[in-house]
Amino acid sequence: MVRYDIDESELEQRIEVEKPGWLLRAAERTDGFRAAGEYGESGGIWSEVKGAYMAIQHNKCAFCERELEGEAFGKIEHDVEHYRPKRNARGWPTDAIKEARAIGFDFPRGDELPEGYFLLAYHPLNYITACKACNSALKSDYFPVAAARISGMDHPRDYRGEEPYLPYPLGSGDIDPERIFTFEGIIPIPVNRSGKKHRRALVTIAFFELATRETLLRQRADLIVSFSRAYADSVEGRTARIRARGQKDVERMTEVTSPHANCLRAFRRVCESDPDRANTILDAVYAYLDALGGDGH
Repeated sequence: MVRYDIDESELEQRIEVEKPGWLLRAAERTDGFRAAGEYGESGGIWSEVKGAYMAIQHNKCAFCERELEGEAFGKIEHDVEHYRPKRNARGWPTDAIKEARAIGFDFPRGDELPEGYFLLAYHPLNYITACKACNSALKSDYFPVAAARISGMDHPRDYRGEEPYLPYPLGSGDIDPERIFTFEGIIPIPVNRSGKKHRRALVTIAFFELATRETLLRQRADLIVSFSRAYADSVEGRTARIRARGQKDVERMTEVTSPHANCLRAFRRVCESDPDRANTILDAVYAYLDALGGDGH
């Protein structure tokens, strides 16, 4: 995960460009939920603004950072995800999930909130776009929190006291995900060894199976191999032209626009600070690809 820098005003502007009048319709529906004391409608309208979020996230899943198709063909691949579930928010992990995934930590996870966060059903800062694996298969209506649940508020900032485990990556309302977890090669690891950030990292990594999904591991491995070549060219290229091209690739691959940017930024820092360790990581990446049958060469 990485942060996508955007404030609420700019986000609303983008939504209005994507679907004029949507914000007013959303506010009217929220007023109805407030009057009823619960979420209830025959069909939602959040998919109408999906394209705005896809563009903000550069067509990447907000959680696993893999690249999906763009707007022309990709809307079926991207889900508009309610960060806080609009109804029936559940703690995580359940006992069944803990057993199935051999999860060893036992942090407070939050009581079930049957009515969910119904007043956030149409708040722009409660949306992100995610791949179907992260959203439908893994997140569902789970939303683990460390403190007591809060309900009945209509702005995400009013819920900070819940101390959610999963970081929200749009804007500055939550901590930058890269301050919570980084990477050792292709494997996500907590930035901190203890404390709240450490626990948030452990939960987020386990929640989305970021350390075990083979598709993600393979993509990161392939990108590290490509990055290592670009970095070598940028430093050791035979000509100024090769070095310039290498540097351009290094910058491009570590921009927020690129897939798995958190992973590649972490590897870049190692390349710049400890070349021997970077080579050790690269050897491990090649070994992983060889074990899968990929040549990596």
